[in-house]
Amino acid sequence: MSAFDFENVEAWEPHRGTMLTPGEYVVRITNTDTERAQSSGNLQLLLWLENDQGSIRDWIAVTQANMAKVVAPFVRAGIALTNQDWNATEGEFQPGVIDRLVGKQVGIVVREESDVYQGQQRVRTRVVGYLAPKQITGEGNGQVSGASGADPAQPAQQPPGATATASADERIPF
Repeated sequence: MSAFDFENVEAWEPHRGTMLTPGEYVVRITNTDTERAQSSGNLQLLLWLENDQGSIRDWIAVTQANMAKVVAPFVRAGIALTNQDWNATEGEFQPGVIDRLVGKQVGIVVREESDVYQGQQRVRTRVVGYLAPKQITGEGNGQVSGASGADPAQPAQQPPGATATASADERIPF
């Protein structure tokens, strides 16, 4: 086993803020980083996303099959990527490329997804996509009403066996 350097490491601190719940948000990218996934060895782009309602982190696997999600935060933040932004020899972004995201606003879609991890079923809250901030409608930088999937313009569904009551205007015979 290799020697550890306990004297030159900072203690890890857990996230203590409010995590964004499922919905659609306009957020600011406050930090970026990259790391290699322990399981696959693939590069991951890490994004810290915050607004006044909370924060969430996203880990985006940088693979050819996932390239559309990799470029999405850049495109939605108004940043054009070129082939020169990638170091093919090292298999990582050129220095400073991901830092261009810091301070930019993007729209995000947050959902709960279930998966199996080490044989156990679990539900994770995660960023499933990026949008331009103007695509997020609603008040302020927060959660959009109706983001649960319900269309606020449509009437609520009646429970089985219930009957709708006609309004006074609907009973007028003309």
